[in-house]
Amino acid sequence: MSDTDYPFAIRPLIKDEGGGYLIEFPDLPRCISDGDTVEEAIGNGQDAKRTWIAAMREAGRPTAASGSCAHRSPCTANLPRGRDRRA
Repeated sequence: MSDTDYPFAIRPLIKDEGGGYLIEFPDLPRCISDGDTVEEAIGNGQDAKRTWIAAMREAGRPTAASGSCAHRSPCTANLPRGRDRRA
């Protein structure tokens, strides 16, 4: 699997969360980003994913195989409160 093959989920952010769209990668814990549009969220998410993978490799930590989260039940992503808010 290449670094670009990780599945992701996008959801709209409510006004209290800053609006726009949130993208998260279930196989990459706490790897999230956002954008004003779906396209911007995807682009920002790709940057976040590459940075996340590079940081894990630099730290000598393993990265999950793409789709590995789908084999666990349940699959959840813990998003810290306020992390997905816009400044």
